[in-house]
Amino acid sequence: MSPLNRNLHRYRGDYEVVLGSARLYLDDLEVIRKGMQDAADKRASETEGAHYTSDLYRVRINAGDASATDLDDLRDASPEELKHILLSLIEPRISVHVGNAGIVRCDNDDSDARLVADDIGAFVNDKSSWRWRLSRLSLWSILTAVFAVVLVVTGLAVSDTRRAVFIGLGIGIAIGSVLSVLADLFFFPRRFGYVQVIAAKRSEARGLTQQERRNLWIATIAAVIGAVVGVIGAKAIG
Repeated sequence: MSPLNRNLHRYRGDYEVVLGSARLYLDDLEVIRKGMQDAADKRASETEGAHYTSDLYRVRINAGDASATDLDDLRDASPEELKHILLSLIEPRISVHVGNAGIVRCDNDDSDARLVADDIGAFVNDKSSWRWRLSRLSLWSILTAVFAVVLVVTGLAVSDTRRAVFIGLGIGIAIGSVLSVLADLFFFPRRFGYVQVIAAKRSEARGLTQQERRNLWIATIAAVIGAVVGVIGAKAIG
């Protein structure tokens, strides 16, 4: 019988950095790709010398099930593929997932890879902003909040026993809406990460900020209209 070998390498697991909420453009992804490639070039020069051709040290780009040779190829990616972007290296082992889940993974016992992961995390999370977080609020959250306002205003306007019912329902729906918004803004991004990828350079996508302003105006106008409708409805009921 062979002796028990205890000199085995113990895998310590992945080192992970959660990304987002943030929005990245092609030039942002190029900064990440270059940082990864610089780490790969350094590792290759240390192990194989100045001249190497191995794909182990080349950053791979994937969008869903499709592969790309250059980040500009992502301009042809579908919206669904842009939700599953992966930049990966074999040596050092680093993977950057952006889209529905934003996270960087690398070997826990590779100090160089961990440094790259931390740098990527700092770079991406620096792109986060309150305006971007608020722009992610779903139409359902906005309509729910408006409906809650309508119920409360209606309850304040009526003078009989229906007041407590309207106000109670409005407050209950409002609490649920607030909890949903807080989870969307804070809990889910910190737990799972979220990075939206825009298949254009930042300088090419200035019109997107105008769309965000338009969405915020729509939400504000919807709230005002909801309040007016609530008052009119209350007078009709009363």
